[in-house]
Amino acid sequence: GVVVLRDIQQPSLGPLLAFGSPRRPFQSFGEIERGVQLAGHWLQRLHASHSTFGSPVPALRRYLDSRTAMFEAMPDDFSARLCAAADACPDGSITITHSDFNGWNILFDGAKLCIIDHGISEWTEMSPAWDVATFLVWIRTCAHRTARSPLFWFPRLVDRLESSFIEAYGDRSLVSSPTFAVCAAIKYSMIYASLVSQSPAYARRCFEKARSCLQHTSASRTGF
Repeated sequence: GVVVLRDIQQPSLGPLLAFGSPRRPFQSFGEIERGVQLAGHWLQRLHASHSTFGSPVPALRRYLDSRTAMFEAMPDDFSARLCAAADACPDGSITITHSDFNGWNILFDGAKLCIIDHGISEWTEMSPAWDVATFLVWIRTCAHRTARSPLFWFPRLVDRLESSFIEAYGDRSLVSSPTFAVCAAIKYSMIYASLVSQSPAYARRCFEKARSCLQHTSASRTGF
């Protein structure tokens, strides 16, 4: 079917997490957590609506092959490792994905969500790890990028948001999978490439995160 959205007045979850409520930045954590939990529930229902078994590798390679700017910004040895890790992703669940599931595409009024901007050109179905990694990497990078974020000074609250999202999504094992680690590494690499000339110190942190993810592709934790 077709869903038509019109006259949507809800703000996005993005600025709420990045900057907090302008009048009560630190008191807005409960509202942020509620939005994150609802996002986890919504994503689980999307992924559960259609699932098959297959390989995420072809879709990942199409994505990487179209990101020449990212590879130009990365060290050659890391680029090769990233491609090798993507090629080694095991077969698993393939679902309908949003594919750009971050807080800027989640409209939230404190009670209800509205999800916008579905899809990218490389695929319509992919490992659910891509959407989960996209959201969790967004939480961590958004919270750490600016001191205006209510989470910047309290890293444990970032951990709590991630845990709340994973619990709401309902599949903790996905976050320990090699495919999740690869997806998170790709997302961090994209952020690094886009910021390396504007904010080199922060971009370097993202690169270290990407490298950490690759180091955990065959381990029980991803280190994202």
